[in-house]
Amino acid sequence: MKVKDFVGSIAANCGIQGNEIGKINILDKFSFVEVPGEYVEDVLKGMKGKKIKGRDCNVEIAEH
Repeated sequence: MKVKDFVGSIAANCGIQGNEIGKINILDKFSFVEVPGEYVEDVLKGMKGKKIKGRDCNVEIAEH
């Protein structure tokens, strides 16, 4: 997975411009994607049940 895969999928499924997506940290088993607070619900709903590069996408809010 690459940053562009996350940006493209979120932009296409959630109606968010790619330049509004913040830092993306890709790890082995999960990744972190920063989005502005006003888009959190859009991303949670828009990415539900979606796949990125053929892999299931489970989106949740990260705990601090």
